[in-house]
Amino acid sequence: MKKTLSRTLTRPGFWAATAGQLFISTQIWVSLHVAFDPGTSFRDELWPAAVFFAVGITVSTLLSPLLERAILKDDAGLSDEQAASLEWALRTGAFPLATLFADWGPALEKKRRDLMFGQWLGPIFMAGLIALNVYDSSVDPDGFWFYWISAIVYAVLAVVGRVVGRRRIRRIGSLEQQLQELRGRVPSPR
Repeated sequence: MKKTLSRTLTRPGFWAATAGQLFISTQIWVSLHVAFDPGTSFRDELWPAAVFFAVGITVSTLLSPLLERAILKDDAGLSDEQAASLEWALRTGAFPLATLFADWGPALEKKRRDLMFGQWLGPIFMAGLIALNVYDSSVDPDGFWFYWISAIVYAVLAVVGRVVGRRRIRRIGSLEQQLQELRGRVPSPR
């Protein structure tokens, strides 16, 4: 399954993620500037930061499908079709029939490790961002609403990330169990 620019640009999730990146990167930039230079206000920093990150994210968005293969290497050695089938299995919780012809054990283990790392690192990162916004709301009283809304968004993202991550980890465990059952039923060639 080849990922092309036109296919990527037609996905609503892609645009939602791009808008989220723009919001989060701009908000972090503004918060850091206000934290390190308390004489400034979020209004002083918001427009230049938003323009800078809008240009950066637009360029990276247009180049991402071209650079994706070079950056994200498939350690499990799955073909494009097998990787798409694995993603489908992770979303639905059921293996397709093609499972018998691919060794998905290493790919599932890698996904589990990545999710466990995200489950550990995500709350720490979000707690830092929430603390930064709470601090900035005390330094810049004019932007009180901006920082508290941002802190609430980060808290919601942390909770949603935790819930989704746990669900994916449970689903990976279920898929590994299904894979072992399938291997137990299929006679091995002698």
